[in-house]
Amino acid sequence: MLLGALRRAGLGEGSRARLPELAADVLVDELARPSTSSAIQLWREFTLLPDDSFIDLFPAGQLPLGAFGVWDYLYTAGDDLAGSIRLATAHTGNLADPALERLDLVESDGLLTLQRANSVPGDPDVAAVIEQFAMLLYLTRSRDATGRMLTPVRVSFTQRAPRRHGNLARALGTGTIEFDAEYNSMTLRGDDGRLEIPQFRPGLGEVLGRHAEMLLTASRPVRSWQAGFRTVLRRSFDGREVSLDAVARRMSISTRTLQRRLADHHTTWREEVEAARRDVATTLLRDSPLPVAAIAARVGYSDVRTLRRAVHRWHGRSPSALRAA
Repeated sequence: MLLGALRRAGLGEGSRARLPELAADVLVDELARPSTSSAIQLWREFTLLPDDSFIDLFPAGQLPLGAFGVWDYLYTAGDDLAGSIRLATAHTGNLADPALERLDLVESDGLLTLQRANSVPGDPDVAAVIEQFAMLLYLTRSRDATGRMLTPVRVSFTQRAPRRHGNLARALGTGTIEFDAEYNSMTLRGDDGRLEIPQFRPGLGEVLGRHAEMLLTASRPVRSWQAGFRTVLRRSFDGREVSLDAVARRMSISTRTLQRRLADHHTTWREEVEAARRDVATTLLRDSPLPVAAIAARVGYSDVRTLRRAVHRWHGRSPSALRAA
């Protein structure tokens, strides 16, 4: 969905062309789960567009019921809208990263509020486009579930107020939008929450819920390029050939390409080597009987004193104290 929207926006392939998690054979596999960092890289590209113009790339016709698999159908499986929303929010892990997604349904003062914690890491501009899309999706699915053109009482966002948000207001069907709020939320009338779901079938919600849980249990993370690189780098310490040229050769790419891909992942060769050296040295100190001098040589230090200083910097204690602990 995101790749299609980026193409419609006329944005070039950019860094996403170098993300193996976005290969066609991965995206058609419902059990494959690309990393959150790769998804956020896609969302970041929408921030290149003016204000909320990206909203025009997601009309309801581009979000047909079923586009998000079992999660979509859970949203239509309750006996009323509030019940359907509760089913869907109980299985947000089937839609996005369960470590970041937190949704609550609050009923108070005759209103029904779907409240979403602001948990998207990194750039607040990226968080803003994700939250705007999320509210549009929840409203679209609420309309799909009830068959009614529901209008929110209000919508709130934690982001700062943009210069323009006309596209967002038109898509949500309301001009009552609050910015700099405590939560990202969408509020409907309490009567909307009691609307019956035409597609409701007794017991279907439980069946779909069990299926959603099985899918999540059977799913597997897609190995990212960065994870593969780090595996090769750590193994390089075994042969004591830790150099940019050697690692690039083992990965069958040029040193220039290797450096460019590290930059795409917001890191550098020097930072990665330091992190790998720390992990390898720490593991050997804790789990192997090798003398400290041998460990220093294994991770590329010229003498034991350099390793001692590094271990103290990493862990606040000496190699012998770390080993004893």
